[in-house]
Amino acid sequence: MIKYPPMPLVGFGGSAPGGEPPPRFLVGPDDVRQGSVHLRGEEGHHARNVFRLRPGDPFVAIDGQGAEYEAVVQIQTPDGLIGKITHTTRRTREPLARLTLAQAVVKAPKLSAVVAFGTALGVAEFVLFESVRTQKRTVDDTELRHLNAVAASTVKQSLRATLPLMRGPLTYQEVIREAAAYNRAFICASDPAATPIATSLAARVKLPNRILVVVGPEGGFDDGEVEEARALGLKTFDLGPRRLRAELAAPTACALALFAVGDLGPTSSS
Repeated sequence: MIKYPPMPLVGFGGSAPGGEPPPRFLVGPDDVRQGSVHLRGEEGHHARNVFRLRPGDPFVAIDGQGAEYEAVVQIQTPDGLIGKITHTTRRTREPLARLTLAQAVVKAPKLSAVVAFGTALGVAEFVLFESVRTQKRTVDDTELRHLNAVAASTVKQSLRATLPLMRGPLTYQEVIREAAAYNRAFICASDPAATPIATSLAARVKLPNRILVVVGPEGGFDDGEVEEARALGLKTFDLGPRRLRAELAAPTACALALFAVGDLGPTSSS
């Protein structure tokens, strides 16, 4: 199994004991009320017994829908702790462009890596699908729960406040038929004549700027699938002359797309 190192917490303006950024926890809407946030269940266990938070310690709670709560521990409870909210922000660090990554089903460790790296980059939605060259295997409810857990963990580590949606598996035809709902849609396929992604995404569009990137399985798409996508208006997105592993192709495509629309890199001062 491929193992990837945990991504460090960086960039938060506050600090926890020892100078570390405050830990981040995922909560539900019912956990936030009247200026307080309740950490319970698995998150409460981590807060109390793993991070060993005590009254006065800072932490951050996110609701997975764009709200971020800076808080200070007030009291410990049998199932976690309760903190007083000191500051609330909405959709911090979220890309203005809403990027959907449609990823063909690949081996389980690689699929987990795609979800982890895509979430860290800012993907808003993952759509899993099966194509001609997909290695036949079942993505069951257990694996989907695992992928959602990977996304939730990465949201906290990457300082995001919004939990990506997870759909599928769908058929390839179902995925490419959805392209009409997006401002721009791309299929990753070898095509020396493909328009550079920066050029394809240079034109401004009205918000929400919805982008679809479709990435194939380990063996890539066959020619018929590419032509089928083109017929429905998807543009080819060539990732260059070097062959990329399945777990690298999707994050590379996402990073290039977000960079092209200005959602990665320094913010403009103008």
